[in-house]
Amino acid sequence: MKTITYINLNNDLTGSVQVLLDVIRICQKNSIGTRTYISSGTCDQEINTLSKLKKIRRLKILGNLFLPFDFLFSQLYLFFKLVLNGESKKTDMIVVNTILPFAAALYAKLFSVKLCYYVHEVSVNNKLLNSFLMYVMNHTADKVICVSRFQMQYLNFPLKVCVSLISNSVRQDVALAASSFDYLNKIRDRFNVYLISSLRSYKGVDEFLMIARMFESNFGIKFTLVANEEQSVVDNFKVRNSIPENLEIFHRTSNISIHYKAADLLLNLTNPRYCIESFGLTVVEAMSFGIPVIVPKHGGVAELVHYGVNGYHADCSELDRIFSMIVDISTNKSLRNSLSENAKNISRAFSHEKYERKLIDCLSK
Repeated sequence: MKTITYINLNNDLTGSVQVLLDVIRICQKNSIGTRTYISSGTCDQEINTLSKLKKIRRLKILGNLFLPFDFLFSQLYLFFKLVLNGESKKTDMIVVNTILPFAAALYAKLFSVKLCYYVHEVSVNNKLLNSFLMYVMNHTADKVICVSRFQMQYLNFPLKVCVSLISNSVRQDVALAASSFDYLNKIRDRFNVYLISSLRSYKGVDEFLMIARMFESNFGIKFTLVANEEQSVVDNFKVRNSIPENLEIFHRTSNISIHYKAADLLLNLTNPRYCIESFGLTVVEAMSFGIPVIVPKHGGVAELVHYGVNGYHADCSELDRIFSMIVDISTNKSLRNSLSENAKNISRAFSHEKYERKLIDCLSK
């Protein structure tokens, strides 16, 4: 039986971790052995997704990704952990999730283990670190999995690297909830505009607050922010910011479908000056519920939207355009229903079944 070792430095509810969770489950379903190295986790244990996995070896590594010394220490720890465990003799392939765990890539190269990078980003914020991580990936990877055409073109891999395009899929639990949901006939007291993201400034949280304030006199529209953060972080955010009365904020949840069912429109306000989205998992999942979306003009997330068909493109700096789009969608039922039907149809291209076939084909080679 083939065995694959997965390396991941986060253990929370971010998109890359959710995708890895699906990958491991698919491998186990297809009789592929899995071994997984994860961090100690950055969220409450009950929703610490990778910690819930069964039939895998959960070897935890240490480190805070936001502190350089801790990050470097975590990589040294990971490298020697792989050496001490004799990982090269127990696995057929190492899959590095995101570009961060460079120690695993160096180990694979040194001990002649086949290496696959599963890339979810186009860069990290620290330019020097980003250059180093890209250099390591380009010189160690046997194959790379990308999630969008934009990402493939942007990263411009050397010819010797086998690159596969495998777009993320709607998770099975989300797809199941979406299959029985009727957006067109839902009962709504107020039009609900959603943002689902972390509270990092480049995610457009400040702009979302500004947009909500622009609608404070419009009692037919409300705003909801679902923050991928613990309750304490959300509470601190509320203290530091003036929250409009028409805006409600929730902390992270393992059951995101309850929010998709409540949403009438989903915004992605990531600032392209600081971060370009390589994909948009929440966007695809929202579309599976028939929710129209507004996304940035650039990046992999822009590929998910056909302008005026299932949503619109607008950057976070274009607040007046976004304001007008929200007004149009909320007041024009015919437009809203058309966008909704198209969103649901387009989301079918990102089914879990298609994703599983492409993934197994890639990892089996």
